[in-house]
Amino acid sequence: MSGTVSPLIDRRWRVVVISTHFDDAALSLGGFLLGITVPKAVVTVHGGAPESGTQLASWDRDCGFTTATEAHATRLAEDDRACAILGADQVALNNPDNPYRSGGPLIGLRELFASLDADVQVLLPLGINQPDHGVARDAALAALDSTGHRRVGMYADLPYAAALVTDWASAPAEALASELAAHDAGYRALLARYDLRISHSITLGPSEWSRKRDAVLCYASQLSLVGAMGEVRHMGALLGYPGAMQRELIWSVG
Repeated sequence: MSGTVSPLIDRRWRVVVISTHFDDAALSLGGFLLGITVPKAVVTVHGGAPESGTQLASWDRDCGFTTATEAHATRLAEDDRACAILGADQVALNNPDNPYRSGGPLIGLRELFASLDADVQVLLPLGINQPDHGVARDAALAALDSTGHRRVGMYADLPYAAALVTDWASAPAEALASELAAHDAGYRALLARYDLRISHSITLGPSEWSRKRDAVLCYASQLSLVGAMGEVRHMGALLGYPGAMQRELIWSVG
């Protein structure tokens, strides 16, 4: 059921990636997802539609949309195409993006985790240099604690984590982790709470990068704005090759 939006759980899934927004899994873990052959899903936390008639957010206006409904429908279709390339099932939880939310807890995560087999690997955003990702991570951790699911990892949020260090593309993984700890208070807080160890350091070659790039380009409606964000604009071209986006990191959580 690759590319199908569904709230249902497929018991065949062996890997579930929690993506804060529609593009985060492809940006951060596209190479990893393309490299594994087990059944997998990308679950977008902020995958819900805004209420009809909601005022258009400035981000979506700058992307060229005329209504909030149009922006969500376009992003959902983009995510469908990207998930098909990544070979992952598409699951969108019913939380609108933050500009369209009225507050309250994020929904759907506890129900998702409670339905997964114990051996399913759940990958969460590390939440580095991006507040929305930290909120999604904390909500997911709380939901995991309540369900007792223990096979958990975290991945570096790209491009935001890479923007904090000097040589994301080629520095040793442990050196990158040390730099992140020096620059990000949220990461230091995680280290104080969990035993975090880098389990995957992936550097994509030309053919692997080409496939990841194809998935990332599905999110064309907002790529130009992502690359121009204040947190990352000093990095230069977002998809430049060689560059930071060809390096992916995953931590085990103990």
